[in-house]
Amino acid sequence: TKHSARTIEPAAIPTLVDDALTAMWTGRTRPVEIEIPPDTLFATADITLLDPVGERKRRCPDPDLVEQAAALLGNARAPIIYAGGGVIAASASAELQRLAELLQAPVVMTSNGKGALSYRHYLAQTSLAGSGLLADADVILAVGTRFVEPSTYSWGLKPGRTVIQLDIDGEELGRNYPTAVALQGDAKAGLADLAAAVEPHNRVRPAREAELQQIKDAADARLGSIVPQAGFARAIRQELPDNGIFVGEMTQVAYWSNAGFPVYEPRTYITPGYQGTLGWGFPTSLGVKVGAPDRVVVSVNGDGGFGFALNELATQAQHGIASITLVFNDSAYGNVRRIQTEQFGGRTIASDLRNPDYGKLAAAFGIAARRAVGAEALARELREAIKANEPTLIEIPVEAMPDPWKMLALR
Repeated sequence: TKHSARTIEPAAIPTLVDDALTAMWTGRTRPVEIEIPPDTLFATADITLLDPVGERKRRCPDPDLVEQAAALLGNARAPIIYAGGGVIAASASAELQRLAELLQAPVVMTSNGKGALSYRHYLAQTSLAGSGLLADADVILAVGTRFVEPSTYSWGLKPGRTVIQLDIDGEELGRNYPTAVALQGDAKAGLADLAAAVEPHNRVRPAREAELQQIKDAADARLGSIVPQAGFARAIRQELPDNGIFVGEMTQVAYWSNAGFPVYEPRTYITPGYQGTLGWGFPTSLGVKVGAPDRVVVSVNGDGGFGFALNELATQAQHGIASITLVFNDSAYGNVRRIQTEQFGGRTIASDLRNPDYGKLAAAFGIAARRAVGAEALARELREAIKANEPTLIEIPVEAMPDPWKMLALR
């Protein structure tokens, strides 16, 4: 946690909560913890309530450093922007789009940053297209991202490139790649300041719409060659409204989606990020649906990850949480089994699963059950589940899936 405190005095509780909320909303948002023993909670005392913490204060980066960064970006021949989850956390999509359009800079979004710029915008690019665009870029702006993949993967940056990094957390600046300019500040405020400062420096660049659309189309075609993952993910996108929420997991279709799933609005693509927490997706999707009850929420799980928390079907039924849970069932920890098969001479251990009958399991909890064999059937069953607007589980039986990373050469 970012902050932790404890009290045994009832009168201290308002200050305890105030301090915790202030810590949570200052700088980079992270979890905080307060501890109050049960006997203190049962106690009675005179207390003074405090005023609410108030609106979050946004930190602006150093103006002199902003000017340095703006000069580099404005004079760049082929700038590029890497956008991460910090852009979405700061509600900075409009500021990101303005700066990107000024620079005619393609925007590559990390899995946590998907939706920071609508994928319908020609400047929005997948990580697959980003690997090629990065090679040609002369100035790179990384905003709200740890910038891990471009810094550490084989296709990433070689030494000596010009990187500007904007992040609310000073510890992240230059952590993974040396920066020419390090800007500590909120993404919304920082991007707005950069856009204003860039204009006097900005060189005339030709419009890149046709070029970047061609790059995007080529990347999409390459992504589409990965089957059956592409077919399933595109079936979900076909039926999911623009503001519908995709909750991913550590599973094959979600791996593909991190690279290839089009996202049109912020906060509509939720993943476990770099933590790789197997089993996280289904229970998280229940919380997402409670938080956004009027929007469609689809949870994408493998059978292995779903098994970690399938007892939460009881929670879903008890509270009538009308999210839709997809379970891709290959009777295995599929990623693990594929690694064992390909890298250890076909010797597998502890990766095969004995699964329940998911239709009967859902029915036992009072959850609507559906089954879909193939992408077309998934689209049809998902469409009907959305119309029904009830707690639903859809089982999709699948065979072993190919390794997308080899086919995409993204690692």
